[in-house]
Amino acid sequence: MTAYSWTLTSPAGTSSASGDVDALTRFVRGARLSGLMAADWVVDLLLADGFENGEAVHRHEGSDGWTLAVRPLGNSERH
Repeated sequence: MTAYSWTLTSPAGTSSASGDVDALTRFVRGARLSGLMAADWVVDLLLADGFENGEAVHRHEGSDGWTLAVRPLGNSERH
């Protein structure tokens, strides 16, 4: 199972967590972000785009825009 670390930056602040793809999907769903399509779609599209420079980033533009950055964790980084 692949583990990920992610950081969400929004007008409400910044929060970070880590876990598997299901935990990431629950995190996105629970964040109740503006302009958000279904949480599983965001996660699937983000991960499908691949990791450029070790990170995948989704940005939602606008006055209440937000950024979600995800990176895979190596074996030594997993808890």
